[in-house]
Amino acid sequence: MSTSGEITLTSCFTILVFPGLLGNILVCLVVFSRRTMQTPINYLFVNLAVADIITLTFIGPQYIFIHLFKHPTGTTGDFLCKFITGGNISWIGGVASVFSLVAISFERYNAVINPYSQASNFSITKVKVIIVCCWIFTLAFNFPLFFVIYYNRDKKFCLESWPSITSGKINSTFWLVVVGIIPAVIMTSLYSRVVCNLWFKKTNEFFVQIVVRRSRKKVTKVALIVSVIYVISWFPQLVVYLLSNYETGIKFGEFAYMASVVMVTFNSAVNPLIYALQSGRFRQHFKELLCRHQRTRRVFPLEYCDAAAVLSPQNKPKNESHMFNKETAETNRETAEEKTNLARDSFRVQLTEKTDSCKKSVI
Repeated sequence: MSTSGEITLTSCFTILVFPGLLGNILVCLVVFSRRTMQTPINYLFVNLAVADIITLTFIGPQYIFIHLFKHPTGTTGDFLCKFITGGNISWIGGVASVFSLVAISFERYNAVINPYSQASNFSITKVKVIIVCCWIFTLAFNFPLFFVIYYNRDKKFCLESWPSITSGKINSTFWLVVVGIIPAVIMTSLYSRVVCNLWFKKTNEFFVQIVVRRSRKKVTKVALIVSVIYVISWFPQLVVYLLSNYETGIKFGEFAYMASVVMVTFNSAVNPLIYALQSGRFRQHFKELLCRHQRTRRVFPLEYCDAAAVLSPQNKPKNESHMFNKETAETNRETAEEKTNLARDSFRVQLTEKTDSCKKSVI
């Protein structure tokens, strides 16, 4: 690879890695420090952010800091390749982010298509189990890479050495199918039904139902954009990785391969920006964390309150009108929508339980 190519790629990695790390850390801090943000879908977003943090952290030693020191050779060099400079850990984060997106698509599908089904409901406990399973499968999926990565003294790069050409082809094909095609098909199928239900299905709804639908549209829009960017960013890398094992002229570790890794890095770095642009609540909390010297704006306590009352102009504090700007109003509205949804679901469950108990007493 030419010196200009190395400089260009290193610059791209540097521009993406450090802002991406900051953004994903902010996502975690926002959810863990705000009780109103601790919902099942946001916990899945946090898992996605953690996976992206791992990816971005270990991209650095492989493509940025590798130019600042002389890589050891021999056993020490191979050890560093397996655990630090070879990208194995970063691919663990990458695969975990893909599976997190699949889990998010299932959550959105059940929240929109089957909102009152207890079996399909994503509770906090169920989300935690899903996250644990996600990481277990990810570790098992990436485990073989730790046995084939080594440091090549001539290329000055960490390369893969499979026992046979066939095994390398099988592995790269497996990656394309499991990390690329299957998740893309699942997400396309689920989101197509969700989009049809939210945007194209004509229904006669009351005001509260309209508010809930608007809230679901916003969250689904964020998840959908993140998923589309995943497809655009990951498929070039998976295809290049496949071709590099089929003797097509594309070599593992050369410019085309590294350029495709830039796309994967972009995918991990851009997600927090999407949350900030599409979600008023994330945007508001990001500002509060970054600008702690500013006065914290008030957000209404909305436990089990009526959406119409909350959103009405009469509820605006008389002595604090100067504290509310457009973004704060959007934050309050989104909070109202989520709390109204929770209150309605809780009321339905309580009503069902009381009805069942009345039936039993009559019998």
